[in-house]
Amino acid sequence: MINGEKPSVVVFLFQCKINTGYAIEKLEFIFRESAKKKYGEDVNILFTFSECDEMEVLDYKERTGTECMSLSLKKMSPKQLEELKIYLAQFHVRVVVGFDTQPQHWSHRFFRSIGAAKIVSYWGAPMSSLNSGVSLLLKKLEVLSYRHQPDCYVFESSEMADTALNGRGVVGSRVAVCNLGVDTVRYKYKPEFQNYAADQFGIEHGKKILYFSGHMEHRKGVWLLLEAISILKSQGRDDFHLLIFGNKGNEAEYFGKWMLAGDLEAVVTFGGYRLDLDRILSSVYLGVIPSTGWDSFTMSSIEIMSSSVPLIASDLQGLKEAVVPAVNGFSFSSGNAEALANHIALLLENESLRDYLGFNARASVENRYSLETNINRLAKLI
Repeated sequence: MINGEKPSVVVFLFQCKINTGYAIEKLEFIFRESAKKKYGEDVNILFTFSECDEMEVLDYKERTGTECMSLSLKKMSPKQLEELKIYLAQFHVRVVVGFDTQPQHWSHRFFRSIGAAKIVSYWGAPMSSLNSGVSLLLKKLEVLSYRHQPDCYVFESSEMADTALNGRGVVGSRVAVCNLGVDTVRYKYKPEFQNYAADQFGIEHGKKILYFSGHMEHRKGVWLLLEAISILKSQGRDDFHLLIFGNKGNEAEYFGKWMLAGDLEAVVTFGGYRLDLDRILSSVYLGVIPSTGWDSFTMSSIEIMSSSVPLIASDLQGLKEAVVPAVNGFSFSSGNAEALANHIALLLENESLRDYLGFNARASVENRYSLETNINRLAKLI
């Protein structure tokens, strides 16, 4: 204690494993920095994630300045709850941020009972399908009945927020939008790396590199992107090469039938999970996010645009908010491989248009989606 006061703590509840890379690792950084921005550099930060049946405190402070607790977030036994209560008794719990926690999540009542000053539910996914009429009214009444629901629900895009308002029935005064942000210094076109990707992957200099980065889940649409590439290849195009990043282990094998059907081995490379995507993006001609299921305002979309690379993305939820058609990229109807192939072909054939879109893409990120803007906004909300 300092002057008789307990040290402050901000608690983040993840319903997935942390320290996995991808966008979640960048969110961990944004969460830490927003907490420090709000409560000062000496604030204690605790990440929890659901991994085991017994509560376990892991010390990550040497690496991140953050403690980490492994516990069951779906259902905790009375013994686990008592252990958690004893552990947190040493702190003044300033705010609890639950990742994708529904209005009735058990943790809200628990943290209210130990004096948490504020509870925030942060969403990187849709909260619900949309409802209307009597169904929506009943949802609203249901949510209003929850005594311990969060003070604020934060979404990465307006479309995602709408799933709370007109899907789950959350009151509008509790809903806020906080777009993601990117490090515009790190993700910036650097001419010294213009051939970096070609040299790393043995691609002929002069080939226009197409780029995808993300998980290999079916809804991310990598299979659709391969179908579009197959269309381009069948048209006799040989002026491009597609780099796909994010695959781990044997995940690329899932796409073997699309690779084989389109005879794509010579024009497509699965590059794995890498930490040098900022350098690779300086080599990229255009980026593609071909999602076919739901998708929010993705980290990869603003990393691409921050690097002065135009983005072609499907017209889903938050992706629509990242792309202004014919200004910083193009949108296409989700699932339409031919439309995607046509947009790619248009930019392959028109370098001046590509450069115009890339310039605007960078400007849009600098103006609206910088890391500093993201951290300041989230700090204000918590």
